[in-house]
Amino acid sequence: MSALVKKFDGGDIVKDPGITVRNAKLFLDGVISAPALTGAVLEPYRINTGTAEHPHWAAGTDHGPEIYFPEKKLAALLIALGKSGIDPHMHADGDGAVHAALNGIAAMRKALPNADIRPAIAHDEIVAPSDLKRYKQLNAIPVLSFQWEKPGGDTLGLTDYFGPERMKILEPAGILAQSGARIAYGSDWPVDALNEWFALKVGVTRSNTPDAAPEYKGRLGTDPGLSPEAVLRAITINSAYELHQDQETGSLEVGKLADLIVLDRNPLKIPHEDIANTKVLKTVVGGKVVYETPQ
Repeated sequence: MSALVKKFDGGDIVKDPGITVRNAKLFLDGVISAPALTGAVLEPYRINTGTAEHPHWAAGTDHGPEIYFPEKKLAALLIALGKSGIDPHMHADGDGAVHAALNGIAAMRKALPNADIRPAIAHDEIVAPSDLKRYKQLNAIPVLSFQWEKPGGDTLGLTDYFGPERMKILEPAGILAQSGARIAYGSDWPVDALNEWFALKVGVTRSNTPDAAPEYKGRLGTDPGLSPEAVLRAITINSAYELHQDQETGSLEVGKLADLIVLDRNPLKIPHEDIANTKVLKTVVGGKVVYETPQ
């Protein structure tokens, strides 16, 4: 990893965009979406003990796959990355994988108490209530794909496998925020379409598009969602913080790079559903206009 940094990293953040090599991506599990059910969960997935015509869902025994990195190896890897100044970015869908990621970060913090390492846990689609406060305690950053936080085939398809109580806290952005976590937004592009304003709208409303099928209407779960201010912070200053760029980008302040966009509406003062319709009129990078509409 150090050799890759030496070869490809462009150095300090400057007004002309470059390449940084300062993060290591680790996969701890698969996906909780049915029928794959490859996300590692603490409570087993439920199973249908009846038939397709007459289902009867009951407790199962399958927790998904074993965490891809055994506990001691994950801790050693995170400590080694920390010593090299590399921030770990861990994919963890299920609460079992999230728990393992937090344990690994705890081991890294213990071994390197003064290191400015900003570990991220991507997706966090379900988090055990006992782990919620650990994000703030460990300065672990949940990187959430807000567009998933709505009724859809990927979320409601878990209903039978998860049961009603877990479905209430699926995609727990608001709950994580209430617990003090510093939330960053991650598009998950190119797996998902790059439609940030729709994602930010979902992060606030936890609802689908107005033309969604009837079964996908309404809100997802009981999570309160985020405020417009919170989703904007997630996609700006909090993401910049995760990338160690918060002194250069992420907010409009004297001395920072002039990276900014001009919008056709104020997402803080419009109906929440209308956030999805926001359009960018001008984009400025390092003080240079790189895009603007005829308007």
